[in-house]
Amino acid sequence: MTMAQDGPSTTPRGRDIVATRVVEKIAAQSAWEIAGTAGRSGGFLGFGGHGDASKRPKVSAELAGDVAVLQVELGIGFPAPVRRLVHDVQETLTREVGRMAGVAVSRVDVEVTWMSVDSHADSRSANTQLGEHGRGELL
Repeated sequence: MTMAQDGPSTTPRGRDIVATRVVEKIAAQSAWEIAGTAGRSGGFLGFGGHGDASKRPKVSAELAGDVAVLQVELGIGFPAPVRRLVHDVQETLTREVGRMAGVAVSRVDVEVTWMSVDSHADSRSANTQLGEHGRGELL
C-alpha cells in the first residue's frame, strides 16, 4: 500500500456496508438520549403496551445505498413542548446517524404515540439537562 503525503492511499479498499438494523439501533439510542423522550414496553402484537422511560423509542429505517429514511415512534412526558422535541429528535438523528454510521439521513418522520403525565419521562422533559450518561436530569 502506498501512503500519500496527506493521508491514506487513494486505492479503494472495498465497500463499507452498514446494516439497516445498525442504523435503527444508533437512531433509537440517539433518540432515547434526548431528554423528554421514551419508548414502550409490554403488550402483545402492539396491544396493551405502556410508556416506559427506560426503553428506547422504536425506529425503523429504509436504506438506499448510503441514504436513510427513518420512522420514529416515541412518547413524551407532560408538559414537554412537542414541536420542539420533535425537531430536536430530527436534528439529533440526522447528525448522529451520519456521524456514527456514515449514512446520510434524508428524512426523519416522528410520530408521538403517547404522552405521560405521571411517568419518569415527564421528569426528563424540557426542564432537564443531560446527565452523566446522556439521560435527562432535573435542573
